[in-house]
Amino acid sequence: MKVITMAGLLLLSFVSLRSAAQPPCPATPVFTVSSEDPVRLTISHATTRSLEGPRVEIAGTFITIWQIDRNLPPPPIPSGFGACNNRTVSLGTLPPRKYAVKWHYAVPPAMPNGPFGSLESFTFSFARVGMVPALGGQALIGLILLLGMLGIVMLRR
Repeated sequence: MKVITMAGLLLLSFVSLRSAAQPPCPATPVFTVSSEDPVRLTISHATTRSLEGPRVEIAGTFITIWQIDRNLPPPPIPSGFGACNNRTVSLGTLPPRKYAVKWHYAVPPAMPNGPFGSLESFTFSFARVGMVPALGGQALIGLILLLGMLGIVMLRR
């Protein structure tokens, strides 16, 4: 009996630790942007929708992302239950400037090549900054030598 109780306690503690290690999915969408190229944009959002992979459209500084919900109306889901929409899309290499993002949960077009019907939309903006000019190793050594020689000249005066 003690062996079964110990095994149950170990299993319970393992499941508890595993669920505690996973952060809860936020009710309000949280966006994360990578700083390296290619730029990646991630959404994390608790939803009851069954969403397909995202479709990305970039027009200048406006980025539109569509995720299609094929289950309309959605199947009944017990209260307190929902899925976490953790999706990452690649935006490619973006030049330095400010970007506006609109992420849509949508229904497919009613007609071929028609517009998507938006169910929910979330907006987000971010800025890409240009590279900060920096000196390479050889240039820094040259600068140190130049400043050292200038210091010696100033001391001799």
